[in-house]
Amino acid sequence: MQNRINKELQDLMVNPLENCVIDLVGDNLFRWRAIVSGPQGSVYAGGKFEVAIELPQNYPFRPPEVKFRTKIYHVNVKKDDGSLCADIFQNSWAPTLNMRFVLESIISILATPAPEHALEPEIAAEMLNNPSVFASKAQDWVRQYAR
Repeated sequence: MQNRINKELQDLMVNPLENCVIDLVGDNLFRWRAIVSGPQGSVYAGGKFEVAIELPQNYPFRPPEVKFRTKIYHVNVKKDDGSLCADIFQNSWAPTLNMRFVLESIISILATPAPEHALEPEIAAEMLNNPSVFASKAQDWVRQYAR
């Protein structure tokens, strides 16, 4: 498993994702830190979001645990602990998926929040019923927490 994690890490270092920088926490191959830039054109543009990624000892047979460390006003991220709602990290995980896919999913969720999979129902309702208020609050949180 460590060989696979090393290979995935090296791949991401040699061929980095746009808007995403990763490194290890200390020398622990199972603890990663990603700094994800809010995608241009999204309400998160201009923000830098720290994301903690914990790979289980039996990775890739179990999905990594992903949490935003930077506060974010988002329908798919719990305000209290930063946990992320992404189906791939729970029900749809398969050993054929990899960390590049996980990071691409995080970037995608920033670009296109998914209210149908909301962890924060009030934010989802606001996004659907009053998008300008949602956008304003999300941008305020970017200015306040993600600079």
